[in-house]
Amino acid sequence: MCLSGVAMIFIALFSSGTEKGNVIPGLVIAVLGVITNSWFWFRYSRLNQEKPNAILAAQSRLYSAKSLVDTCVTIALVFVAAAPAASATRYVDLGGSIIVAAYLLINGITTVRGKNIDT
Repeated sequence: MCLSGVAMIFIALFSSGTEKGNVIPGLVIAVLGVITNSWFWFRYSRLNQEKPNAILAAQSRLYSAKSLVDTCVTIALVFVAAAPAASATRYVDLGGSIIVAAYLLINGITTVRGKNIDT
């Protein structure tokens, strides 16, 4: 996770601002991912609250992470689809990449240290 986070930051900061292709298919997939992963996140959270279980807690954390990533991707793709040439689009894309990379780094570090954070 730590290496993935560092790689994402590097790619986000140093990638060229070349023309983006058709983002609509990716946007549809990302929106469906937000819906599905959020539903699983809430479902596993509720089940874990009703009857605490390490597996349910881990599933809840997994789907919360997937929901966060899909939300960041969706927001970035909405900006790219709506205003591909706008300067704000680059910053929204960069911001989403940094949020996801930071999440990976923080969780990677806490995993290495043996601590578990709630998301």
